[in-house]
Amino acid sequence: SLLDRAALDHSEPLGRMASVPLWSRGKVIGVLTTQISHKVRDLFDLGLLEQLAAQASLAIERAQHDRELSLNLALQQVRNQILQMEGPQDWQRVAGRCFRELRALVSCFHCSIQLIDLVEGTHSCYFSDGEEVRYSTQYQMPPALQQVVASGETCYRRTRAAVEQFQDDLGPEVNCVVDAPFLGGTVAVSNTLEHAFSTQDIATLERFAQVISEAYRRLEDLKGLARVQLLLQQAQKLEAVGQ
Repeated sequence: SLLDRAALDHSEPLGRMASVPLWSRGKVIGVLTTQISHKVRDLFDLGLLEQLAAQASLAIERAQHDRELSLNLALQQVRNQILQMEGPQDWQRVAGRCFRELRALVSCFHCSIQLIDLVEGTHSCYFSDGEEVRYSTQYQMPPALQQVVASGETCYRRTRAAVEQFQDDLGPEVNCVVDAPFLGGTVAVSNTLEHAFSTQDIATLERFAQVISEAYRRLEDLKGLARVQLLLQQAQKLEAVGQ
């Protein structure tokens, strides 16, 4: 597991570089490298390096476990809010809970939920900059949303140039934005910095989008239940007339 390589600068007696892998759940997640400058204690140094690598791997694994636990708790809070939905008017409460939990895990400028109406070709938006949740309706979907709907894949505009290319209706302070799709729309976050979101941030956003799909399905179920109740009421009225 130890790999030695010669120092690149041969003008100085730097010795050799030793590297050991960092492991987590049977997978290599990184490499710990150090310089060995005194040959007599090479074996001792390499053994110590392996011990440090083991400790670092354990620390990383614990950090990953803690983050996953925090993420699951956050998603459950959103689910609890979804279970209280009784109609479309409750989207604002769900959005507010989603944004609070998401901001605790992903550093961002704006959070938003876009609800897309494919029949009308419009979308409504719940958004927040960290304060209250606001609502707006737009009558033309921007290219980024069209791409997400068509591909079903997350769309990350990493730079200001990409934001402008996709014609996102955002302020000049926004320099990157990412939309993650869910059944019926997208969940998005933006930042004032370019390349602000890591792979981990995007994976977290996609987990939130999956949960927001549950809100969309719940509303569809409630609509279906309302239609059934209406049909039953109409049938009861016809039965009463027949008597």
